[in-house]
Amino acid sequence: MRQLHIYQVAEYLPQSGNGVNEWVYQTCSLLADELQFSFIYFDLKTNETYAEGIENGFQKIHFPKVSLKGFLLPKIFVKWLNSLPNGSIFHLHSVFRPLNYSILKATFKHSHLTIFTPHDSYSKNSMLKNAVLKKLYFALFDRLLLQKADLVNAISRDGFRHLRDLADNEVFLTNNFYKDNNLFNQTHYKINKTQICFIGRIDVFQKGIDISLDVFNRFNCNKNYRYVLIGTYSQKEYNLLSSIIKRFSLELNKNIILTGFVSEEVKQNSLLESFAYLQLSRFEGFGLSIVEAMSFGKPVIISDNVPISDTISAYNAGFVVKNRDEAVLALNTLSQMPDTEYKSMCICARKCYEEVYHPNAVKSRLLKMYFKVKKSGT
Repeated sequence: MRQLHIYQVAEYLPQSGNGVNEWVYQTCSLLADELQFSFIYFDLKTNETYAEGIENGFQKIHFPKVSLKGFLLPKIFVKWLNSLPNGSIFHLHSVFRPLNYSILKATFKHSHLTIFTPHDSYSKNSMLKNAVLKKLYFALFDRLLLQKADLVNAISRDGFRHLRDLADNEVFLTNNFYKDNNLFNQTHYKINKTQICFIGRIDVFQKGIDISLDVFNRFNCNKNYRYVLIGTYSQKEYNLLSSIIKRFSLELNKNIILTGFVSEEVKQNSLLESFAYLQLSRFEGFGLSIVEAMSFGKPVIISDNVPISDTISAYNAGFVVKNRDEAVLALNTLSQMPDTEYKSMCICARKCYEEVYHPNAVKSRLLKMYFKVKKSGT
């Protein structure tokens, strides 16, 4: 019998392409044999209704939509909350989310326990975008989460250091991880490979895609290579990307490929056909796609704004760069490496994944987090 029941205030979304959703999905899948998980939704259109279902063994509980800009919880949810055994555990995710503040207050009132995972999103660079609104919201609402949650969860060492300065309660570190597709093959070297890859939501500013395109444009071999951007994008982001591509005299659908959403198989094949992974984010919650690339043994070129950059440097799993010039140099260096040297970096990338970000490396720590919260309430 599974000893704990965890209520995730998040959606159950396999392969959503969203880092937070992927973390929740992967974590619950990894621990499903030992813990019971339910997912809480606020999406019903009629008031005072309740619905539930099962997907892949996970309970999905639906309530009416929250109101007043996300702060007012449905009465039926509050009634349901009160019916649960004291000490039930709720896991809250993301930042600047009114729902988190409201649920924290409600769970505290009803003697339940909460874990808050900000997904390392209070970084200095992240706070620069819409800075005034973010600082005001943090002072009024998110600050309470860091004060009152029974446990604050960091998913990288960089995030842990930052949250330790913000949170009043204990900060517990659990490394993020990525499932192993067992597709790493040491024979997949760069011979005849002329592709560079990026995976993630196409957010030009946050992901630094404009910077990456500038770097690719200055790359010595750009005429013979292609940069594949895998991920969903809005019309606004597409228009912005198109203008940047034209500015650098690059060609869409020739040396720059925008795939939109693709299947898992297509994504995996793109990684296998790439000789490097390039992501020069201005700020990042973690960098799960970077870990995914390393699971395939692909050297990564990333900005030092990525929270896991220190680990990548320590393992020599790629290049961590501070500016565009360093990124161009890294790309040129990697493309010209002798096969033996390139192979060594591929193996280092895979080793970094296996020792730090493989499910086997983090499972016990995740379990410890949930049991630690339960113990705090007894």
